Amino acid sequence: MKRPLSVTLIAGAYMLLGVISIVAILNSLLAGAFQFNLGFFLLPVGLGLRKGKPSSRRWALFWAGLTGISIAVAYIVLFASDAPAESESVVSEWLRVIFYALPGVLLAGCIAIWRALTSPKVLAFFAEPGPAPGAAHEG
Repeated sequence: MKRPLSVTLIAGAYMLLGVISIVAILNSLLAGAFQFNLGFFLLPVGLGLRKGKPSSRRWALFWAGLTGISIAVAYIVLFASDAPAESESVVSEWLRVIFYALPGVLLAGCIAIWRALTSPKVLAFFAEPGPAPGAAHEG
């Protein structure tokens, strides 16, 4: 079965984010510090998605779910606070719009990834072949 376009796009995004994370870690090491970044796990997940590995689909769902839950909690905390500070300048107004809109956009992206990776077409692509009919189980 041909890989669905949604899987290709999600795999590419995961690989890109993984590479960006690795570059950030290397840059911090070159600067004499250490920046721990879980994003480097996304590179092997993206590679596995491209290969059609069912375990990579599960890991991609895990990371999308964890990120979505984290963003939702941060969004609740954000609306419970008064940040960013109110100001009359146009620049701060735009920053405030971005500050409030960005988590929503990221959360929508996590939900879109979840929906795409649980669609029937994608599930069929990642379907693990079961044992052949009549085959004896090893045990």
